Amino acid sequence: MNGFLPVITVLISYLLGKKLFKLDIFGTSLIMIGSLIILFDHPYEILVRSWKGDLLFILAAIFLSIFIILVNKWDLRFSQILYSICIINALFYLPIWFLFLPKGFNFLDYSLYSKEILINILFQGFVPNIFGLYLTAFAAKSIGTAKASSILDAVPITGAVLGFFILSEIPSFLSWMSLLIVSTGILVVVIFKKVTLSSLYIQRYSYWSIITNI
Repeated sequence: MNGFLPVITVLISYLLGKKLFKLDIFGTSLIMIGSLIILFDHPYEILVRSWKGDLLFILAAIFLSIFIILVNKWDLRFSQILYSICIINALFYLPIWFLFLPKGFNFLDYSLYSKEILINILFQGFVPNIFGLYLTAFAAKSIGTAKASSILDAVPITGAVLGFFILSEIPSFLSWMSLLIVSTGILVVVIFKKVTLSSLYIQRYSYWSIITNI
């Protein structure tokens, strides 16, 4: 999902009238290419069985992109972000989960509430879903949608690096190549300065005025 997120965000922003920068296009293209490379690191049999889940991840990326763009466009406050994340999501999701989705945990059986389960409930409920989404919204308002969505691609990179040092999981050659290309794309979008033709013309005109007035 994270690999498609910057591309979808930049595309939707462009459709809404936001100006595109060449470095944004180049950086998000690198992220997309690096994310697609990792697909070839899995056997064909796994890809055949997982394509439905992959499409759902892309759909999730579209929804998250819309969330990032609208938070930036509407300039939502913390209380509004918290309301949309918790209450509105619960109103839509809980009836579907209660009526149609399988349930692997009996919430009425209090003997199942071990310390590990309680820690997992608190962590998954607060850290990524409330704290994480709020930081994502704050980043979108502070540094822009393209940079915020691109930084989220550091999640699988960080996971791979931590897995290498903590779990001794050694990435394959294609995985290392994917990490390198995605990391380069993130740096292009986040660090390099974007200059439009108009600002470049103004900058050159200012330099010429300084020189002629010396």
